Amino acid sequence: MKKNPKKSQKTLKIMVIAGARPNFMKIAPILREFKRHPQITPIIVHTGQHHDPLMSDTFFKSLGIPSPHYNFRGVSASATTFIGNTIVELDRLYAKERPDIVLVP
Repeated sequence: MKKNPKKSQKTLKIMVIAGARPNFMKIAPILREFKRHPQITPIIVHTGQHHDPLMSDTFFKSLGIPSPHYNFRGVSASATTFIGNTIVELDRLYAKERPDIVLVP
């Protein structure tokens, strides 16, 4: 009996983390390539560094990036608080999603 090659392929869960305009431009072609590989399950995380729609949503739409699975909406009083909150949220997500790979452009 032959094995079904599709059944033997392992799904690869890749968490893609972005938060600023340069990152959005870098992940767009990567996410397009992921679409060609059904064994890859991307998880898009927006850290919320650019939470203004003109600096975030516009880029997602124009670059064809799907809506993020998680959005931290990074409004905070200081850069230090933002970084600390982002680390805590990412730690929670790693435990929840258990990605095989984390990609931070």
